[in-house]
Amino acid sequence: MSEYINNCFCCGHYLVPRYKRLVNNIFPQNPEHGLDKNNLERLRFYALVKPEKLDKSFRYMSQKIARYLRHRNRPYVILGIKAMDDTMKSCYEQLNTFVDDYLETLRLILNEGNDLELIEHVVASFESFCEIREEAPNYQRNYQFFVSRFTQLCYNNDEVNKTKFRCLGLRGHHALFRKTANDELQNDAWKHMDQIVPSIIFNMKNGEQIQSQRSTTPTTIASPEDVVIETIKEDSSSLAAVILRDLFCRTHSNNNISICIQPILIELDKYGKWIPCDFPKYIFSQIMNSIKYHNSYVIIDLLLNHLEKYFDIGDRTNIKTSIMNVIHDSLVFAAPNTGVVGSTMLGGITRLLECLKKSFQIASRRSRTPSKDQNEQQFQTAVINVI
Repeated sequence: MSEYINNCFCCGHYLVPRYKRLVNNIFPQNPEHGLDKNNLERLRFYALVKPEKLDKSFRYMSQKIARYLRHRNRPYVILGIKAMDDTMKSCYEQLNTFVDDYLETLRLILNEGNDLELIEHVVASFESFCEIREEAPNYQRNYQFFVSRFTQLCYNNDEVNKTKFRCLGLRGHHALFRKTANDELQNDAWKHMDQIVPSIIFNMKNGEQIQSQRSTTPTTIASPEDVVIETIKEDSSSLAAVILRDLFCRTHSNNNISICIQPILIELDKYGKWIPCDFPKYIFSQIMNSIKYHNSYVIIDLLLNHLEKYFDIGDRTNIKTSIMNVIHDSLVFAAPNTGVVGSTMLGGITRLLECLKKSFQIASRRSRTPSKDQNEQQFQTAVINVI
């Protein structure tokens, strides 16, 4: 007998559990009419009065959405996402009882391909989920699939909706690390930075000249406002810059800073983006304007480490000069704000002098090659300017 039949033909007794009837009733016969608000309110009240039935209600709702998805009934899938979102917001205190079904449903929908409308609703719902602060979070929850799927969206090359897909991927990444980054016991955000950070940098490539007024004249360090993000959701370059700044606002330990910086350096090396140096300068200006002042020296230390690797590689003087110019700009920001003196400054100067010494040694061996010698002189000038 169909599960949609609410009562027996003979005696009128109900055959379907009440939670199923309530879930069935929120879906209208015509999806254009939207969710039935009255029945949705009844379902919400029932879940609050009988929380022990909440997991069954949500599981049944997830099963209905999966069935609609298999039948390619997109309007009802969208209604199902909205119903899940409403239930989640109303019953967030019991989130752990149904969150697995919720995330599994989002995973099924994201796996269906690049349906822009469905992905928009999924990402919006995922953002709502990530905004919920759980009193007893589940630290064994795995977000690997979502990181991988959002990364794919960040590299989307659809001819018509490329920018929209990329913005959705960036929003998904942003929601995830906003949820987990500030909790020391959750490391989902940090262990996936090798995917998240390159996705952000990739979408900043076309925004090299875009610097918002907020980033050029910072007065306080704070996470970007949701209003700002709302206004640039259709601009992947600006959105990526905002997300990068917010990411480094949340990096409080040296280890986390290194985890975020290393993928940037690898990305710049891999795609030859050190030359010209405008793009690296743009990236690190965003970082230095966002990171905590007392951690600024960590960025410079990582850049110096990366620079020293290029002394073992021949014919990379232009890249060394570009890195040194980035270090110079970073120091210009860090010097008046950090107040770092003593051993830290002395150690930095010592390393710069060592770089200068190595450069003179290389120049002496290349004295018969004027063009290479000129490049080395430019690097030496850059080092002297930094000192």
